[in-house]
Amino acid sequence: MKRTGELVVSVSVDTTEIELQIAELKSLLGSELEGVSDDFINAAYSNLPAVLNDIVFSDTPAAPCTSLNIVHRVRLGSKYERFTAAIRAGKLDSNFL
Repeated sequence: MKRTGELVVSVSVDTTEIELQIAELKSLLGSELEGVSDDFINAAYSNLPAVLNDIVFSDTPAAPCTSLNIVHRVRLGSKYERFTAAIRAGKLDSNFL
Protein backbone atom coordinates (compact mmCIF):
# COMPACT_ATOMS: atom_id res chain seq x y z
CA MET A 1 0.00 0.00 0.00
CA LYS A 2 1.40 3.36 -0.99
CA ARG A 3 1.74 5.91 1.77
CA THR A 4 0.25 9.20 0.65
CA GLY A 5 0.85 11.40 3.66
CA GLU A 6 0.34 11.82 7.33
CA LEU A 7 -2.61 13.26 9.12
CA VAL A 8 -2.35 14.77 12.57
CA VAL A 9 -5.57 14.66 14.57
CA SER A 10 -6.14 16.02 18.06
CA VAL A 11 -8.69 14.23 20.23
CA SER A 12 -9.88 15.81 23.47
CA VAL A 13 -12.52 15.11 26.09
CA ASP A 14 -15.06 17.72 27.19
CA THR A 15 -15.90 17.10 30.86
CA THR A 16 -18.24 20.07 31.30
CA GLU A 17 -21.32 17.91 31.91
CA ILE A 18 -19.49 15.69 34.42
CA GLU A 19 -18.38 18.78 36.31
CA LEU A 20 -22.00 19.97 36.49
CA GLN A 21 -23.17 16.52 37.61
CA ILE A 22 -20.53 16.37 40.35
CA ALA A 23 -21.52 19.84 41.57
CA GLU A 24 -25.16 18.70 41.68
CA LEU A 25 -24.17 15.52 43.52
CA LYS A 26 -22.12 17.49 46.04
CA SER A 27 -25.07 19.78 46.71
CA LEU A 28 -27.44 16.83 46.96
CA LEU A 29 -25.22 14.95 49.40
CA GLY A 30 -24.87 18.06 51.53
CA SER A 31 -28.59 18.81 51.74
CA GLU A 32 -30.38 15.46 51.47
CA LEU A 33 -28.25 13.54 53.97
CA GLU A 34 -28.94 15.82 56.91
CA GLY A 35 -30.81 14.00 59.67
CA VAL A 36 -30.77 10.54 58.07
CA SER A 37 -29.45 7.35 59.62
CA ASP A 38 -25.77 6.46 59.64
CA ASP A 39 -26.56 3.31 57.63
CA PHE A 40 -28.04 5.44 54.86
CA ILE A 41 -25.01 7.75 54.85
CA ASN A 42 -22.60 4.80 54.84
CA ALA A 43 -24.49 3.25 51.91
CA ALA A 44 -24.35 6.54 50.02
CA TYR A 45 -20.63 7.03 50.46
CA SER A 46 -19.72 3.39 49.83
CA ASN A 47 -21.45 3.54 46.44
CA LEU A 48 -19.79 6.78 45.29
CA PRO A 49 -16.79 5.11 43.58
CA ALA A 50 -19.06 2.99 41.37
CA VAL A 51 -21.12 6.06 40.45
CA LEU A 52 -18.09 8.22 39.65
CA ASN A 53 -16.43 5.48 37.58
CA ASP A 54 -19.49 5.12 35.32
CA ILE A 55 -18.36 7.56 32.63
CA VAL A 56 -20.02 7.37 29.22
CA PHE A 57 -19.97 9.33 25.99
CA SER A 58 -22.88 11.73 25.86
CA ASP A 59 -25.60 11.49 23.24
CA THR A 60 -24.16 14.32 21.19
CA PRO A 61 -21.70 13.14 18.57
CA ALA A 62 -18.06 14.14 18.61
CA ALA A 63 -17.56 17.63 17.29
CA PRO A 64 -14.95 17.80 14.53
CA CYS A 65 -13.41 21.14 13.70
CA THR A 66 -11.76 22.28 10.50
CA SER A 67 -8.31 21.84 12.05
CA LEU A 68 -9.01 18.13 12.78
CA ASN A 69 -9.57 18.60 16.47
CA ILE A 70 -12.15 16.08 17.66
CA VAL A 71 -13.95 16.73 20.93
CA HIS A 72 -15.76 13.89 22.71
CA ARG A 73 -18.28 14.90 25.36
CA VAL A 74 -18.64 12.65 28.39
CA ARG A 75 -21.01 12.42 31.33
CA LEU A 76 -21.74 10.19 34.29
CA GLY A 77 -23.94 7.27 33.24
CA SER A 78 -27.05 5.56 34.51
CA LYS A 79 -25.54 4.73 37.90
CA TYR A 80 -25.44 8.47 38.61
CA GLU A 81 -29.10 8.83 37.64
CA ARG A 82 -30.18 5.90 39.82
CA PHE A 83 -27.96 7.05 42.71
CA THR A 84 -29.35 10.60 42.79
CA ALA A 85 -32.93 9.33 42.43
CA ALA A 86 -32.41 6.91 45.34
CA ILE A 87 -30.99 9.66 47.55
CA ARG A 88 -33.88 12.01 46.73
CA ALA A 89 -36.38 9.23 47.47
CA GLY A 90 -34.58 8.24 50.67
CA LYS A 91 -34.44 4.62 49.46
CA LEU A 92 -30.77 3.92 49.11
CA ASP A 93 -30.00 0.22 49.31
CA SER A 94 -27.73 -2.23 47.56
CA ASN A 95 -30.22 -2.86 44.75
CA PHE A 96 -30.20 0.58 43.12
CA LEU A 97 -26.98 0.09 41.12
